[in-house]
Amino acid sequence: MRSDCHIHVSGKEDARKVLASMDEHGFAKAVLMGRGARTTEEQRASSDDLAKLCSADRKRLLGFARIDPRIEGVTDEVRRCREKLGLVGIKMLPDHWAPCDEFMFPVYGTIESMGMPILFHSGILWGNADSSRFCRPALYESVIHFPKLKIALAHIGWPWTDECIAVANRFVHKARGEKRKNPQVFIDTTRGTPTVYRRDALKKAIACCGVGTLISGSDSGHCEDFSTSAEHAEMDVEILSDLGCSEQEIDMILGSNLDKLLEAD
Repeated sequence: MRSDCHIHVSGKEDARKVLASMDEHGFAKAVLMGRGARTTEEQRASSDDLAKLCSADRKRLLGFARIDPRIEGVTDEVRRCREKLGLVGIKMLPDHWAPCDEFMFPVYGTIESMGMPILFHSGILWGNADSSRFCRPALYESVIHFPKLKIALAHIGWPWTDECIAVANRFVHKARGEKRKNPQVFIDTTRGTPTVYRRDALKKAIACCGVGTLISGSDSGHCEDFSTSAEHAEMDVEILSDLGCSEQEIDMILGSNLDKLLEAD
């Protein structure tokens, strides 16, 4: 069974339709990410709606609260999301703030203490002015100060795929040296990489970081219909098979590696 680590929701979806489509297309789990917010009230409403949707089946619908760390009271909201709402992760998109800014450190500390991973946008953006300069993969190296905090870098950091792979590779070696079960930094292979670049990016990521660091997603905004997730997965199966990955390795990337991001180390 497959997993999709990167699905956006509006908060108005019918959980029964979501689960039915997952069954139809062979998906065991999905990370559902709340909508963006600019105020405390909007952020709380986004988290509340997400939690309501995921409550239909918390083992399969994995809620990642969308937070903006500049909003007042964000650390309290992180605690509320985990302790009161049962959400299991955080999604952030640096937009005119950088993940290495020191004001982020208390936020990271709180998320780490809650045992929640972070799914970060990394790489270029299409609709947020010039905010891509705040999403360069190397800027996420700062999480090294929070060794129990796991993160995933989405889109293989496109167009800075080599930079994204280099950051993940550093943490792979760090994990080996510390005899950790799982790396701290994962690569979310959700597209961003155009098809002409994708085979090369996946080849390098596997060679440098290993199949155990890659997790698969679709960037779909229609979680009541998993046909997009299935289509993206099948395209990657073709590439991964051509690269010589075994069925077990493909199943890891498209399915079970997501559990590693979520499990305690």
